[in-house]
Amino acid sequence: MNRQLDNPTTIFKIAQSTTIRHSTLIFTPSFPFPSYLYPMKRIIGILVVFITLTACQRESVYKSYHTFDNVSWGRFDYLEFEVPVQESQLLDFALLLRHHTYFPYDHLDVNITFTLPDGSFRSRDYHFELKDENGTWKADGMGELWDIELSIREEMSFYESGTCHIRFENKMTKMETPGIIEVGLVVYESER
Repeated sequence: MNRQLDNPTTIFKIAQSTTIRHSTLIFTPSFPFPSYLYPMKRIIGILVVFITLTACQRESVYKSYHTFDNVSWGRFDYLEFEVPVQESQLLDFALLLRHHTYFPYDHLDVNITFTLPDGSFRSRDYHFELKDENGTWKADGMGELWDIELSIREEMSFYESGTCHIRFENKMTKMETPGIIEVGLVVYESER
């Protein structure tokens, strides 16, 4: 027996079998788990992830897009949206933008005008930064397409029920802004 322990190969084999036994004991469940249920663990895991992701998304009360066939938004091509609103309703508004990777700017300038059901209006110029300080797109990308949701107004209240008219005006300095595929509007109920 001493001769076997003197042999380095034998010592390595004994150590290896001891390690395997210990690792087997560590990963062995303490309760009997039938092997036919292993695929169910994977399905349950996928369902938990799916439910978690869908539960985190806000449900919109209005969503509409304008698609540019020539992948360019003209300087005087106004986009209009009509959103039904209720008195004392609080809403959050966001601009939806889908652009191409080769969009030549790192920002988008837009004038947005709200005409409320009572006839009053609110107008403002927005400067949306589309890239971060490292020069990478802030949007979610898939191939050469990039989607981003840009907040416009939060908790906007209405004093009358009716239709709120929203107009987007391209305020970029050129006559055409190439690389824009779609511009849209999404409206959510405020989380207050």
